[in-house]
Amino acid sequence: MNSVYMKIIGCMQVGGNCSWILDSSLTNMSEIVDEIVLVGGSVSDDSKKIIARCNKVVETNFYSANQSRIEWNDMNSLLRMAKNHDADWILFMDADETFEPRFKATIRDHINNPDAGMYKFRRYWLWNTAEQYRVDRPEKFSSLAYNSYLVRSTSALHFPNPAGTLWKRLIKHCNITIQKEMMKLRRNSKSEISR
Repeated sequence: MNSVYMKIIGCMQVGGNCSWILDSSLTNMSEIVDEIVLVGGSVSDDSKKIIARCNKVVETNFYSANQSRIEWNDMNSLLRMAKNHDADWILFMDADETFEPRFKATIRDHINNPDAGMYKFRRYWLWNTAEQYRVDRPEKFSSLAYNSYLVRSTSALHFPNPAGTLWKRLIKHCNITIQKEMMKLRRNSKSEISR
């Protein structure tokens, strides 16, 4: 096994009023990682107070409520922050997620495996209480979602826009707009003919 210490940065998306679970999530993540970076929008004052008390939080990027949330931008912001803090491994989780306590005892075994570059985790989403949750379906577990996983940091690591390049999205948007306008024209011409 690798004897070099590997730095783990925890990356968490925070939004709205997640204060009901945030203290528990940050405490959980703090026991697993070396440092934590956070990103999100519309973060409540209660949540900001909880974040300020966590001594492992080294950087935050919160945007205003009137700015749209774009998940891959949030993920790339988290990546940049983690890389700027010299992450060897990056652990992603949302504010309403948590890891089993035993994970803190086994994470070093995972990151010291030279043949591994990524670990995905089965997710349990907590909803308003620790007793109410939902679980991944097995078919979702095999796909990469922007949530709970541990990944080796590399310079090439980034999150692509799932809708494609800007040019591709503009063409798609224009085609949809043109198709809608053509449908309106057809409806209008049909209604004029029927009169």
